[in-house]
Formats: sequence, C-alpha cells, structure tokens
Amino acid sequence: MDLTVALPPKIVEKIFSYLQLKDLLACSEVCVGWYRLANNVSLWEPFVSNIENSWVSHSELRECDAITSNFLDDSQGLKSIFQFKPLSALNPCKMFIRQRNFLKHNWVNGIYTEHCIQPKDFGLTKFSQVKVEYPSKIAQDCLYYPILGTRKNGEEGLYLVRLDENPRIVHKLIETMDKKVEFHAACVMRDCMVWILGGTVQFFDLSSQLEDSEVQTIGEIGEKYWNLTMNVDYIVVWCEQSLYIWCKKTLDLKLSRKYQPDQVSALHRVCLSNELLITCVRFVESGYTIETHSTKSNFESKFLRKFDTDIFKIIKSSKKSIIVGVFSRDRAENQVYVLDNKTLSKKFSQPITALGKLEVIDNLVLIYDGGICIPDFKEMMKLNILTGECTQQGVSAIAFQHSFVFDNILVTENYNSDSIEVWDWRKNMKLLHFNAENHVLYVPISEDDDSDFDDIDETDGCAFILAMKRLSSAKKLTFHVSEARLVTLDWDSQLKVYGFG
Repeated sequence: MDLTVALPPKIVEKIFSYLQLKDLLACSEVCVGWYRLANNVSLWEPFVSNIENSWVSHSELRECDAITSNFLDDSQGLKSIFQFKPLSALNPCKMFIRQRNFLKHNWVNGIYTEHCIQPKDFGLTKFSQVKVEYPSKIAQDCLYYPILGTRKNGEEGLYLVRLDENPRIVHKLIETMDKKVEFHAACVMRDCMVWILGGTVQFFDLSSQLEDSEVQTIGEIGEKYWNLTMNVDYIVVWCEQSLYIWCKKTLDLKLSRKYQPDQVSALHRVCLSNELLITCVRFVESGYTIETHSTKSNFESKFLRKFDTDIFKIIKSSKKSIIVGVFSRDRAENQVYVLDNKTLSKKFSQPITALGKLEVIDNLVLIYDGGICIPDFKEMMKLNILTGECTQQGVSAIAFQHSFVFDNILVTENYNSDSIEVWDWRKNMKLLHFNAENHVLYVPISEDDDSDFDDIDETDGCAFILAMKRLSSAKKLTFHVSEARLVTLDWDSQLKVYGFG
C-alpha cells in the first residue's frame, strides 16, 4: 500500500522534510505521484542560499534572470538541462540546485570553454581593472564585468563587458573619466550595477535592454573613501562616519546616518544579508558594538552587543548565525564567536591562534592564514556552526589572492609558477592549472583584510618583504571567480573568460 496516498498531503510533506537532498531527489523519481509530492518548493528551499531564495520571491521572469551559457554548443552548456527560464513557477529552488550541480560537475571535471578579449578589438589600447564587488557568486549575478578602457588619445572610459558565449563590450557607461575625480568602487548584481565616482553614487539598470538604460546619479555623499555593497533589495554605502541606504527598486534614500566624531571613532564594519544589516561601530569610550537592523522594517535597530577588544576584524553572516572574529594586539585573546542572528546571544566561541582570514561555507566556518604571496601547506580550522565541533585540515596552497566557490572549490594564485590553480580543498587535490607565463599575480587588499605590517610575525617578515619588493616591480594579473566563470586580466590587457556552464 502506498502510504503517500493514504496520508494527508501535509503529513507526507512533513516526512519528506527530513530527507537529505539526494534522498529527496530519489523519491521524486519513484512515480508521478511521488514526483508531485517531492517537487514541493518548501522541501527544496533549505538547500538553496538566502540570496537565491530572495530572487525566487522577486521572480517576475525578467531578462536578467535567464540562464546564460558560455558554450556555443547548447548541448555542452547549462541550456542543455534548462529548456525554460530558471525562475519558473514549477520549482525555482530545484532549478537553482540543478544549475549549481551542473556547474560544480564541470569545475571538478575540467569542462570549460575559453574566450579572449583584447582592447584592439574595440578600438582601445589598454584595459585596466576597477575595484569591483560581487555580493553573490550565482551565475546570473556575475554576467557583467566593468572595466576601464584607454583610447588612442590617452582618455579612459568605463565599459561594461558581458560574459556570455561571445564575451564583448556591450555598453559604454562613462565616455571619459576625469582623472581628478577618484573612482572608489563598483558593485554588480544581476539587475543593476552601482559605483561611486568622486562624491556621487551612480546607478545603471541591468534588468532589461541595456540600450534603454541610462546612468543615474542617486546620491551626493561627498569626497571620502567609501565602501559599497548591495543585496536583492538595497544598496548600502558607508565610510568611517556615515551610512547611506537606497532602495534598488525606487532609488529612494531609505536611511542616512552620520556619526559624531566625539562619540564614534569609526563605523568599522558593515555586513548586509537579506534580512539584516549588521554594523560594527567603534565608540570612543566604550569600544566596539555590533548592532543589527531589520531590512523588513525600515532598518530599525533590533539588538546590540558590546565587545571589549583591541581589534575587531571580521563579520560574516550565515542563514541563522553571525560569525565574528575579534583579536587582541598581543594575540592572547583571539576568538571566533558564533552569535544568533536574531538576538545576538552567543551560541559558542572558539579560541584561535592565527591572525588570518575567515570564510563561511554552508554550516562551516573556515579559519585560516591567507598567506603572504608564496602559497604553502597550511592548517585550516573548520568550525561547525550547528554543533560547535572544531577540526583541523591541511590545505596545500592558499595565497593572498584566492576565492572559494561551491562547497569544495578553491581558486588560488600560485606565485612561484605564475599561474592560477583550482583545488578541491576538502580532498586537498588539485583539479586545474591555468598558466600565466611571465606574469606575477596582483595582491588585492579586501575589505576583510585589515593586515597591518606590525601584525606580521618576525619569521614571516623576510618572505613578506621579498614578496612585496617583487610585486612592486612586477606586472599584474587579477582574477574574478563566480560559480559559472573564471575571469582573468593580465598585463598585456588580455581579458580571458573561462566558462564552466
């Protein structure tokens, strides 16, 4: 007797909710009846990220939500498994999972296509990078790549490259860059690009036909060093003494906050998730304070938590937790805290020794030394957010410039061989090797990297100084990683796109 027929649908759904992904998929292939029961969106939601879930709730089937392949032959790319748009009414969460599994398979098995863009193909003499952040690594969120292009008369413009099966410049965002006006940062997601130029915040819509879009100035914020991020709904810009938030849909300013210098020495960190804005403020007299703000209720303050520490280095957010790394200058009280994201109450903490980096992947917090410039064998600490269990794992090569993607892929520079390597970090196994002859990789300093030369061990000093001297006179190679692509820009101004979907 088929109990799924005899039992009420809600009871069957409750039973299915305890299944792991592979078991849920197996149940969906038993018969038509089980397929319909197992295809319930609520059963698949726990297996997708917060960002993906947010896009599902915005699923108006816009052009920017469509699957884009890097393969000219549709039988090799993502389009071979998607005959319709990914945010369909059937089960958009399942579509995201199928997309991710397909791309992950191609990374692991070295299935990719390579494209090369050169400035001369577009009447330019040189490409230069801009500082750009991608808050999401989902394929649809990383389809566009901003780049500076130099013309024959020496003038620079800001251009937009589309990274599909025929990568090319598709739009000129700024005709001529004023060299006296600083370009601070850019941020890209699937529906828009935002950047800070001088004292203005500028917006460009990517959700429809680009020829119908125009660059809009959405705010005047003054000449300072600004940081920028966004989520599905909001754009957030901040510096040490100010915080601004705009609604992406209406471009209305939702929040403007200025901190008094006699009370606040710095707005130290900002972390934006889909439901929370998390700020870390350093007060003049009382040290660091974390504050959470609800994105669903006009960013009203929800909870506060104070930390008595010398250095507040890192804030990361997962589905149900906030991960905080705090350090003392004498390294006597280095801790990673896992806090409840609703109440900021401490779930647990873990003492650590290294003044390194921190990455959140699924239910794991990875704590490791990001390296200087020369990759070598390193011990990585793995902290389970759900259980508090802490284990160690060796990883052969993590250098300064690196990126994690999926739950097992690490893309890193290899300074010694002037190349980019792809590793399965869980198995400590090298998967791919991209040569970059006669190039040395550029070391970017990211928002999460507060490294001060005074914090470096004496034993590391010689290697660090040698590496910095070599880098200062070297050409630069930069790379960007998403779930679907690896993009590199070398000193010959060749923009290479390695597409995995």
